[in-house]
Formats: sequence, C-alpha cells, structure tokens
Amino acid sequence: MYKGKDSRIDVTGISELALLAELHNRAKVSDDGVDPGDIDMQEAAAGYTSEAPHFPEFLFGRPIKAFLEYTDSKTFLIRCDLYDCSAGVGVALDAINAARKYRETVI
Repeated sequence: MYKGKDSRIDVTGISELALLAELHNRAKVSDDGVDPGDIDMQEAAAGYTSEAPHFPEFLFGRPIKAFLEYTDSKTFLIRCDLYDCSAGVGVALDAINAARKYRETVI
C-alpha cells in the first residue's frame, strides 16, 4: 500500500501529538488484557521523545511501531507498513487523516 523509502507518508504540518494519539487509539489492544482506553494529545505527550525516533514502539500497551523522520523541510511517518501489520491495512493512513483536523502543536 505504501510506496517509497521505509513505507513513509508525508505528515508535514500535522501535530505530532495528535498523530501519536490517533495511532494509539486505532492500534489493537495487547493480548495481556490491559487496556487504558483511548488517549488525547496531552496523554500522548508521555510517549513523545525529542530524540529520534520520537515515537515509542509501544504506548500504554498498544503497538505503534511507526516513527517520525525529519528532513530539511518535511516530516514523515515511517514504517507505516509495520503499524498496519498489527493494526490492519490502511489504519495508519486513517490515523493520519484524523490527526489533520488538529492544529500544529509545538513541542
């Protein structure tokens, strides 16, 4: 479904926290039975790091496995294929489209 280097999608201008929250909320719940429920941007901040890859592999027990990559002028969500492998085909793109409705949040 995704093409190009590292199965990436341009997410320039989208709030990283909104994107992380949307990825979390659409990810499948782990098999351990612990489900924190959906989170918002404020709660997503607990998983965001200023150092690459910026997103955690797991957030509150749900697999994210997609990460941010910055170039000179663009931001990409990379490894969308790994995220979709566990969440379902096309779910990363759904999360990105849902996150577009939020204004850019500066971290």
